[in-house]
Amino acid sequence: MHKLIKLNLEEHLSVFNRLNQSHFKLISNIYLKIKKTISKKGKIYLIGNGGSAADCQHFAAEMVVKYEKKRKAYPFISLTNDTSIITACSNDFAFEDIFTRQLQAVINKKDIVIVFSTSGKSKNIINALKFLKKKKITSVIFTGNKKNNCEKYSNYVFKAPSSKVSRIQEMHIFCIHLICNLIDKY
Repeated sequence: MHKLIKLNLEEHLSVFNRLNQSHFKLISNIYLKIKKTISKKGKIYLIGNGGSAADCQHFAAEMVVKYEKKRKAYPFISLTNDTSIITACSNDFAFEDIFTRQLQAVINKKDIVIVFSTSGKSKNIINALKFLKKKKITSVIFTGNKKNNCEKYSNYVFKAPSSKVSRIQEMHIFCIHLICNLIDKY
């Protein structure tokens, strides 16, 4: 059991040790884009499936409520929460449209959409990113290091230096917390 714990910790640290200047610069640029969006009264929408949906909800909660310090609420909205919309859209249209349909209802040119997808292969994510690109609305994707279709439709692409889902998700949570920390400090 201890051997497995140690192996997981070593694997986790190995992924984090592969972060480099380009990753840091990208996080800085994403933070600046979020800050600019907030200052222009835009909203930040979040989309993802499964564990990535939970990451969206986590990020929104940190920004609407608080991260480490009390401050005003920021307009982060997870589109993964409304089971009535998600199930109705899946039933009446297709699961592949659950995010695009919601974005059609609410998105503005001054908004941005942040996507979490460990694989970058989900059809509903790709459809949403295609829609955003066509509308010239900024999108950010946090994904893994394997090449995927989402990259060509996103303005900012953060690739966690791993192809293992658990390690990618750990990196995504780290990025969420890092951006929250930047927002709290600056």
